[in-house]
Amino acid sequence: MAQQPSIALHPAIRAYFQQRGMVDEEEIATYLLPTLAELPDPSLLHSMRQAVALIVQALEEQWDILVWGDYDVDGITATALLVHFFQDLGVAVQHHIPNRLTEGYGLNKRRLTSLAEQMKARKLLITVDCGIANHLEVHMAKKLGFEVIVTDHHNLAGSLPAAGAVINPKQRDCTFPGKELAGVGVAFYLAAAVRSKLNKHGNKESSKINLKSFLDMVSIGTIADVMPLVGINRVLAKGGFEVLGQGRRKGISFLLHELGLNPTLMSGENVSFQIAPVINAAGRLGQPEVALELLLCQDEGLLKRLTDQLIELNTKRKELALRDLENALSMVDSLSIERHKCIVVSGPFHEGILGITAARLVELFRVPALVCTQTENADGLLKGSARAPLGFHLYEAMERCRSCLHSFGGHAAAAGFSVQKEALPSLLRDFAAVANEDGVRNDRLSTEMRPLPLTIDEALDRRLLHNLAQLEPTGEGNPKPIFYDDRVMLVSLSRFGRDKEHFRALVRGRYQNVPVIGFGLGDKAADIDTSSSCVLSYTHMIDSYNGKTSWKIRAENIWQ
Repeated sequence: MAQQPSIALHPAIRAYFQQRGMVDEEEIATYLLPTLAELPDPSLLHSMRQAVALIVQALEEQWDILVWGDYDVDGITATALLVHFFQDLGVAVQHHIPNRLTEGYGLNKRRLTSLAEQMKARKLLITVDCGIANHLEVHMAKKLGFEVIVTDHHNLAGSLPAAGAVINPKQRDCTFPGKELAGVGVAFYLAAAVRSKLNKHGNKESSKINLKSFLDMVSIGTIADVMPLVGINRVLAKGGFEVLGQGRRKGISFLLHELGLNPTLMSGENVSFQIAPVINAAGRLGQPEVALELLLCQDEGLLKRLTDQLIELNTKRKELALRDLENALSMVDSLSIERHKCIVVSGPFHEGILGITAARLVELFRVPALVCTQTENADGLLKGSARAPLGFHLYEAMERCRSCLHSFGGHAAAAGFSVQKEALPSLLRDFAAVANEDGVRNDRLSTEMRPLPLTIDEALDRRLLHNLAQLEPTGEGNPKPIFYDDRVMLVSLSRFGRDKEHFRALVRGRYQNVPVIGFGLGDKAADIDTSSSCVLSYTHMIDSYNGKTSWKIRAENIWQ
């Protein structure tokens, strides 16, 4: 590997890396400026050779190919990636993302049967971001004439489905070093392995494919699925940000423009809180094809309509989320939370918003939250979604409550499940028992950082901001630096928002005053006496407004 150039580090960023245990200059340079050459070989993924052989045979013998994805951002981007890849090879493939409200998660027998009837006798089914728990459906797909490749990244429960190939880095006998790939990351590696094999066969179309061009989708899916942004994921996500800056994919470029984002200066937060919710809204409200079509669309005339649809769906999603959170809050009480160390609620919640409601409860109460629908589905089951705070391995906890559940799946931070209504009290009892223990293993990377001293006067230093841009995308496992200034004098301070829950302030600087915004800190600001100095802990944020992009200061806390 070529030696990395020396990086000019601001002292505050050097202190940040020291806090993370990174002091070697070459290590820091490699971290800030990773290259695709660092990526491990796709063949290290268990079953990759079998999967590639099946795909090459399907291409040579002109089988029909069906890509089956999931309705969240990870699944939608993974589906789009493989469809684009096959299109670049000159092969038209079919694709399907299930409607979460009518078909549910993963493979669906009825839809599989319907699609099989429209396809050739020889056909190939490739799952992305799903399938690892679909034993019966995979068996039925084979009876329908499909050869099956399962690609997934969710935790394994018991045996593997009897597919022709199962690619999941979490398999026990998988030697691939990156166990926390997103579903779209696994799909990218499958495409890379197929391209490599076709190149060896002298395929002219595959030799024209630039794998890096797919990393915009890998980056968005990986960040949206809250995968740790270190190691392989950091290389993929960082490369994806470079692709986003080049505007290669029309649908993504149009969406960024409509959201007012500058693709040449992006943050992980832009993906997590602006891009991902809009794409996710389509799947949550039963219209994932709108988001998928945007990622696949080459017709500029359709892009405006598709983007407007997505933004409209996201607006509706926000309204439903607010309603459901209010309903959930009316069902919980502090004494129950203190006793059980978790929240389990069932109510008239929108099925597509369950995960958001659970996540909001986790943010508010810092305990694991399980949120279920109130109405039984056709199988007599309640559907549920679970989220957990850092330090709690949700999948492992769900596994220990298996006797109460009809089905479940997920990973450390998020899970989906189904449960009989009469089993809810047992689920609360068993889950509370697990939540009250200290023994639930947690393999999520800690993102807790101690604030580092840095005066507001230095906060907008050019070298500091350049290092912060190099550190992006930040997120799970790659936290933003937090700074503090303990001698802040405020020129002005005002609260805003429906309930005055936020604040704006102007901090006196040596040469110019610095604007600060504090989301959710309105009550803290109400206690501040502007005639005296105060302590401000803060992070940096990238703000795009009216076509202009700049770094801004966001308060994390304020007190005297």
